[in-house]
Amino acid sequence: MERRSNGLFLSWNAQSLALLARAASICVIADLFDRWSLIRDFLTQSGVLPLELISSVTPLGKFAFILPHFWADAPVFHQSLMVLQGVLAVLLFVRARSALCIGLLFWLHISQMNREPFLLYGGDSLLSLVLGFLLIQKFSSRVASAVLSGFLITLYFHAGYVKWSAPWFSGEALSLIGWSGVETTPLAESLLTRPWFSGIFSPLVPIAEIFLPALALCSKNRVRSVAAAVLLLFHLSHAFLFELGFFPWLAASIWGASLLSQAPTEPLPQRLRARSNLLPLLIFLLIFLSQSRFLFPWRIQTYGLHTPFQALGWDRPWGFWANIQGSMKTEIWILGADDGNPGIHVNLLSPEHQGRPWPSRLYPSHRWHHQLENLFLFRTAHRPPRIVQDAFFEHFCRRALSLKLSSVRVEKHWFPEKDGAPRISIEGQRNCQPAPKSSAE
Repeated sequence: MERRSNGLFLSWNAQSLALLARAASICVIADLFDRWSLIRDFLTQSGVLPLELISSVTPLGKFAFILPHFWADAPVFHQSLMVLQGVLAVLLFVRARSALCIGLLFWLHISQMNREPFLLYGGDSLLSLVLGFLLIQKFSSRVASAVLSGFLITLYFHAGYVKWSAPWFSGEALSLIGWSGVETTPLAESLLTRPWFSGIFSPLVPIAEIFLPALALCSKNRVRSVAAAVLLLFHLSHAFLFELGFFPWLAASIWGASLLSQAPTEPLPQRLRARSNLLPLLIFLLIFLSQSRFLFPWRIQTYGLHTPFQALGWDRPWGFWANIQGSMKTEIWILGADDGNPGIHVNLLSPEHQGRPWPSRLYPSHRWHHQLENLFLFRTAHRPPRIVQDAFFEHFCRRALSLKLSSVRVEKHWFPEKDGAPRISIEGQRNCQPAPKSSAE
């Protein structure tokens, strides 16, 4: 007779929690190496996101002072915070898993996310969710499981829901992704463009994202194990096919840890199980309601609860490659120009490369790609305030002036057909003026 799980949500044991904690610590360290080179560009007064600007647009508003990344903008200060994060991540890896250690690491990660809101991607949100789960786990395992299960169900469902369209079921979607070169590896560009491969696996993506997480919560351990194993392989394939940072590795670790926790256990008495799951069930429903605006065209009034979720980084839906309508091959160029010599154009992110390789291959970090998407590719309703774009251009004007260039513009090169010439649109442009010299000079 097949045994059943003793709860409504994902269950965990000591081994699975250890695996998840170590995976989270490795992701924190890898992320710190990625962000270290971005300190001057994004965390200082002369960077793209100066402190007084971010303080005015953060969802925390006047409460931003509780986060250490809002205390100063000196490079050495942010370097010190990153070193502290690294030390805490090492302690988490070597079994120092106290609530204090996890809580400090969670606090610093949330602070970093709110200080750099336009650099975020799905990996940041997932890491925040895992660290929050590990912290809540110290006080209530059932509440922690309800929180993690609730967010995973809604995030995966949204990711599949927005892909439930003809391009994905015809196989065209994966083929276009492979052809586009957007956040893909050479292996993806080779495999995804093969008709047989995209024809088989493209329809499976939205189906897997909608149904497998729900099956992973099934009361039957065998069904849970199969669903978790397929999701594990699903994310491992993402790790080798796409350049998505640590996101696929952490997602794979969640389902790998879930597999470790599927040891047979005796079920709780029915009455005790119902009572002990009442609060987690209410939490699960609250999370679903708060995220419902991502799932449906209508919204349920949640009385502002999405704002703390947004500050925690848990309020970011996954919509990778959702809107594929005939083409998605888009280049974003940040160009410096000399108005006196129209033939001179310099890619300000990588001045030493002036050929036509994909700009994403020339970015100092994959986070630059997300920064440009957030600033220039999203439609007007989703774009950040104008002052954020102004700060962006001020930063690159300083770069342009140092190269003796007089203007900066952002171009979008869109390829409507696989073999067609690109259409070029100017998404933003500024004339750069040297800073006035002080009277003392």
